[in-house]
Amino acid sequence: MPVNQQNLARFLIGLLVVASFAGILIGCKETNNALPVAVITSGEDFVQHSATIGSFTLKGNVFASPTSSLVGLGGMMVSLFEEGSRLKTTRTSSGEGLFVFYDVGASVYTIKVEDEAKKYASATAYVTVLGSGTTSPASIAIALDKLP
Repeated sequence: MPVNQQNLARFLIGLLVVASFAGILIGCKETNNALPVAVITSGEDFVQHSATIGSFTLKGNVFASPTSSLVGLGGMMVSLFEEGSRLKTTRTSSGEGLFVFYDVGASVYTIKVEDEAKKYASATAYVTVLGSGTTSPASIAIALDKLP
């Protein structure tokens, strides 16, 4: 492709990206918090993705197993993955085992808890945040087994 055609193609792709964002801003309406995101790679390919943003709070607790003892585990690394594999953010549980993720949108999430000191085994929980902000399951309590 000649240089002028490449420049024209890049210009048109850039114009398309700007127009798609302008369309979102001009036609503001209540949606499911999924904004189209354009990603242009070095090969000038155009790929459409969605980024979930929201105003919900997702919180839970990390406990030592068995959970009947209700001993909260602080200092655990808690990672939030959106739709299985995309890391959204990481937190450290408080001294009482509490973790909180802010600005979470409606989606399916995986929560993975790891002990960097390797005293407890890792654990994973699956949570769905509904459009109303409620979670399924309603409360998130993740129990970690002590390693030998």
